[in-house]
Amino acid sequence: AARLGLEVRIEDGLRETDFGAWEGLTFGEVKERYGADLDAWLASAKAAPTGGGESFAEVARRVAAAR
Repeated sequence: AARLGLEVRIEDGLRETDFGAWEGLTFGEVKERYGADLDAWLASAKAAPTGGGESFAEVARRVAAAR
């Protein structure tokens, strides 16, 4: 940014996906602890991870709005 004379901004809409209760777990651990929820998440972009995570549809809307 400095080389181009631009200001650095943090854009909250471009943050990483919130995986709720799955944060910090491996895929295997999620499968073991939340198998049915994981199956639903893999089957639909509208399904959210356990514990308040974001669905991919929600992430897509958030990113599109930020863009």
